[in-house]
Amino acid sequence: SVIRFASDSAVYTSTNLVPNDNTAPVPGGEGFQVIWLSVTPGAVGNTLWIDGNICVTSSVATRLVGWLGSGATGSTTIGTVGVRNSAAGALEQVYVFASRTVTSAASQSYSLHVGAGAAGTMTINGEAGSALYGRTMATWLRIREFTV
Repeated sequence: SVIRFASDSAVYTSTNLVPNDNTAPVPGGEGFQVIWLSVTPGAVGNTLWIDGNICVTSSVATRLVGWLGSGATGSTTIGTVGVRNSAAGALEQVYVFASRTVTSAASQSYSLHVGAGAAGTMTINGEAGSALYGRTMATWLRIREFTV
């Protein structure tokens, strides 16, 4: 069942990069945090499915990287996906998924981030810094809990 859901249709721009290397993206220094949620799981041993979708364009053809972070600052990367944006201005949907076994009944935080692989400007929920479709396009983050 869905225990938390958030969406954001605001338009954001960012020039934050994510290096094309063999390290996990690092929130705060790489990419842009779009949205976050905290959740208190129902029971230890249950499974959390965390997924999100980022609507993003870039002013240059580049790899767009989306990732999920856990922890109060999103400092631990738990899922990453890269999408090749083959043309400047092409609208991409960057979908990221991760699952976690609940090890503590305490509140837990998760965040959704995006970054580009090459210098340029990303627009989240729009194009070239402007909204599209009357701000009905939104980035979202969802947390579902399943009883084991």
